[in-house]
Order: sequence, then structure tokens, then C-alpha cells
Amino acid sequence: MTTTRLAKPEDVAQFTEWSRSTPRNGFDPTIAEYPTLRALTIEKDGEPLLYIPFHVALVTESAACQPGITAREYIEGLLQAKHSPKR
Repeated sequence: MTTTRLAKPEDVAQFTEWSRSTPRNGFDPTIAEYPTLRALTIEKDGEPLLYIPFHVALVTESAACQPGITAREYIEGLLQAKHSPKR
């Protein structure tokens, strides 16, 4: 059975090894520096088959504003959302 899970710290060594040994995979080693880097582990019968790195992204769909908000308050709110603490 094939399953998917988030990669764990103990997957790092194998992920790194496979990233370097898989030809033409487009791997960028600087992704390790990206603060939102995560990876999926695809497993078959409990054994990893592949790792899929990805970045968490916030996509703003819309904004619900207090009635009468000023343009400045709107922009300040958007900037605050952009710089909110990483989780």
C-alpha cells in the first residue's frame, strides 16, 4: 500500500542522499535555507519511495474590512498580515 506523510527529521539523511543521486531532478540545494520548506514522504509498505519538497505559501483570497476603514489602515493591516509570525 502506498501512503503519504510529512517527512521527519530522521528522513533528512536519506532525502539528502537521494536528492544528490537522482539524475536531472532539478534539485536546488539552497532550499534547506528556506524557512517554509517541508517535504512529503511517499512510502510503499512503510518504506520511503520518494521525497517531495515543497514550500508553504499564503495565498490571499480576499479581505474583510471594518466598515469605514481608511486606506492607510487597510494597507497597514495587509502589511501586518504579511509579516505575521511564522508558525
